[in-house]
Order: sequence, then structure tokens, then C-alpha cells
Amino acid sequence: PERRRGQTPPTRRIMREGHFPNRICTHLHHLLIALLTSLCLIEGGCHRYGEGRVESRLELIDSLTATRPDSALLGLESMRDEPMSRRERIFFELLHGKATVLARLPYTADSVMRQVVDYYDRHGDIARQAEARYLLACAFFDSNQPSRAMRQLKHLSLISDTNTSPSHLTLMRDAHTMLARLYEGHSAWNEAWGEDSLAEQLALSCHDTLHAIGCRKNMCQILFHRQLYEQCISASWRIFEECHAQGCPDHGLEFLVLIIESFLNSHRHREAAECLRHYENFLSLHPEARSPRAEAALSVCQARILHETGAADSAAVILAEAGVLGRSIYEAATYRTTLPEE
Repeated sequence: PERRRGQTPPTRRIMREGHFPNRICTHLHHLLIALLTSLCLIEGGCHRYGEGRVESRLELIDSLTATRPDSALLGLESMRDEPMSRRERIFFELLHGKATVLARLPYTADSVMRQVVDYYDRHGDIARQAEARYLLACAFFDSNQPSRAMRQLKHLSLISDTNTSPSHLTLMRDAHTMLARLYEGHSAWNEAWGEDSLAEQLALSCHDTLHAIGCRKNMCQILFHRQLYEQCISASWRIFEECHAQGCPDHGLEFLVLIIESFLNSHRHREAAECLRHYENFLSLHPEARSPRAEAALSVCQARILHETGAADSAAVILAEAGVLGRSIYEAATYRTTLPEE
């Protein structure tokens, strides 16, 4: 994720991507779920014999949310019907929203999260206030209420300037990334660029190279949207080479696609064809980078070159072979060429 114009997307989830979650259920994962569920059930029976039992279990679940959000959700669901104090129930809902977002599931419980925000505004520390505000923004975003999401994110930046903990820097990285996509949805390119730049700096401070690459990709796409093709080509080449140097060349593929599309939109078909050959050679040298999306993007670029150089029938054949994914990428590429300059 990514946040796309005119859609209600999971960009927040893709671009955060640190963003590339491993969903394979290993034996360790199953063991972790079993232990967590057992703990919740055992301590649930002891709840009336001592205060703080529920909160201690919630804190244990909180420690899992960043790395095992699915397990955290399972543990929370096992506790949902237990009696809780007001403070415990609010913490429960905060964790449920947090785990849902980190599991890259749609989160639309804005009415619940408003109660959480109100509570922590009165009783919570800065860290929980910030978390609640961010999760409320996520709920608004996924409910297709962009203006409300933007308000929460702007408020978040006002209340949390002094917090420099790693977890808070990660949260602010994601907040600026989401805010950039919201600005982009309003064609506010300068503001989107500024937010992506802030998100990139925060990602680097968190040692999150992949998220930083994602921010740079968004900034190159902004150049593309504004039809600043020369700048887009130059920046994309540089980042593609950086990806290769940092040992993650597969993440540079989308920059090659941006370069090819920039050449095509500039009616520089020969250079587009040369770059396309580079793309094909790259896939042959790095088979691990092959994916349905990478193959579809290759087919779409081939189809565009053929179509725009007078071989429409051949282009139609290639596009048909690319299937639904290829056609959707082609439609997106065609749409981008119609965007007006700012």
C-alpha cells in the first residue's frame, strides 16, 4: 500500500510496508496463538480475584501487535465479552484498532475510536493520545471520509512533537505517509511532496529502508502526475540504482515502469523500448523479482509501445494475454496521461 487517487484504498497498509508482511503460518506462529489463548482463558477465570489482571493481559497482547497482529486480534477476541473497567475497555478498543490496522484489514469503527480519543485526551499520556488520533484517522480514511482523516492527522502533529521514541517515530512516519496520499487525492502536489519527504526522513531514522524507498517512489509519481517527465526519469534512475546497491533490486522495478511511462508520455518511443529491454533483462537475471504484477507491467509497457507505433493488433493480443491485472494497469497508465498540469 497504496493510497490511490479516487479510491479508498489500503495505501496506509501497503506503503507502510514495512509493508511486505509474511503471512505464512509457521509452527512458531501456531504455538504463539495457543499460548496466548490459553493465558487469556486461564487468567479470565481469575479476574475477580485481583485487580489489574485484564490490563496485564492487554499489555501482553500489546507487545505482540507490531510483529503478530493476527495473534493479537485472536487474543483480543477471546477477551471481548469479559467484564472490564472503563479504563480497561478503552485500552482494549485501542489495541483492537491498532492490531486491525497492522494486520492490514479495513478499520471503520470511527465511533468507537472517537470514544477512545476522548478518554485519552482527558486521562491518557501523549503516546496513547497520539495512537488514538492516528487510529481515528485510519478509521476515517477507510470509511472514505478524507477531510476528517486529514483533520485528525494535522491535530496529531500538534500534540506529539516532543516524543522521540522509536514507536512514536514509526507512528508519525505512517501518519505523514497517509497525509501525503490525502493531499495527493486533492491534487495538492506540493503538500503531498512535503509529507512524503517528512515520512522518508522518519523512515530512515527508524532504519526502515523499504518504507523510505516507498516514499521516494511516491515522490517520483508526483513528478509524473505533474508531467515533469525529465525530473521523474532522472530521479527514478537514481533510486533504481540505489535499490540495486542496497541489495533490494526487486523494489526498483516500479521505478523502471515510471521511466518507461515517462518516455512514452514524452513520445520518446525508442528510449522507452530501450528501457523496456532493460526491464526484461532485469527479470531474466533476477527471477525472484518475477510476480504477476511485474509480468503484467511488462506486458502493458510492450502493448503501449506497439499501440503508439502503429501495431494496435499486436498490442491488443499482448494486453489480452496479460489478463485483468494487465488491463487495470493499462487503464491506470492511460488515465495518468490525461491528468492536467498544475
